[in-house]
Amino acid sequence: PVKFEKFPDAETVKIAVTGDMPPIDYVAADGTPAGFNTAMLAKIAKRLKINIELININAGSRAAALVSGRADGVFWFWYDKATKIPRDVPNGVTLTEPYYSWDTLYYVGKKLHK
Repeated sequence: PVKFEKFPDAETVKIAVTGDMPPIDYVAADGTPAGFNTAMLAKIAKRLKINIELININAGSRAAALVSGRADGVFWFWYDKATKIPRDVPNGVTLTEPYYSWDTLYYVGKKLHK
């Protein structure tokens, strides 16, 4: 789990995390969101001097969390591999360019097979 700095009188941005993509995004044994996404958010928050509130959600609830205002942002990773277009994105939601691609995962370590 990552510690987020608190900035008095700063804006709080609510970010939904699903915890279903370890080690990028997972829920630690103590129930707190953890992984690369949370570490990156902590750095962004520090740079922008904003507060981040993490909200655990089910992956299927991403759109509802955004549309309802429960979350201001969410990490979205589901897309159609053939078209490279994200799925289930509600109208009026803006997406960034991807910062991560499934296709670039590499295993680094011991040889798995002879």
